[in-house]
Formats: sequence, structure tokens, C-alpha cells
Amino acid sequence: MVRKYHQQKLTTANIQKVFQQNLTKYETGYLFLEKAILISYTKFLKIKVDWERIKELLPKVQAKYFTTINELELARLKAVKVEISQKTYERNNLILDLLFYSGVRISELVNIRHRDFQDRALRVMGKGKKIRYVFLPD
Repeated sequence: MVRKYHQQKLTTANIQKVFQQNLTKYETGYLFLEKAILISYTKFLKIKVDWERIKELLPKVQAKYFTTINELELARLKAVKVEISQKTYERNNLILDLLFYSGVRISELVNIRHRDFQDRALRVMGKGKKIRYVFLPD
């Protein structure tokens, strides 16, 4: 889609026209990506564009919310015993409790070491190698 702008002058009206033509051709995510690319490109070329007019054209995107379980559902999940070994069953329940009450990601849980526990806090290496502390309930 960006190639279309090489043939014509980059103005708010031209960008708006191209977005109107492509609203039904492309997915919403692609259109937002295209807008981000054009914002960067127009800044590079030092061209003034009224992005509010173009923003009005794009469809509104609902934020994604993830479904979670409550304590009753956690208890039901832990009550189901599919493991043969009692130790494995207890370990899996501990993993479920830690994920539920701390909110850590599975990838973060896998990398937790014993030295990461301090009092009732857990040192977690998150995305982008950022360190955060998660406080654990009793």
C-alpha cells in the first residue's frame, strides 16, 4: 500500500483517499500498521498530515481481554487428579497456585530459581529481561 504514495504527493487528502479505498480490502491490523509506517515516513520527509482525520476513517478496535478463572474454578481444577504419583499431583497443584496467585507467565515460572524467593516476594525476570518483584500471599 505504501508504494501507492510514491506516484502521488503525500497530503492528508491523498492518504485519506487511499485509506478509504482500502478499508474493505485489508484487515484492520494491517491498516493500523500502514498508518504507523506513514506517520514515520511523513515525519522523515517533514510533511504535515492531519492524522486525526485519517484516524476517524479507521474502524474502532475493541481491546482484547483474556478470560481468567476464579478461586472456585481453581479448586475444581486442582481436585481433578490425573497424575499417578502423589508428588506429581502436589507439584502440579503448587504450580497452579503459583500461577493463579502471583500472575506470573508460564515462561517466567519455568525460569524461577530458589534464590529468587526473598521473604514473601518473588524476583521474576520478565519480558525484555526486566526484573520485577511479585508479592506472594500466605
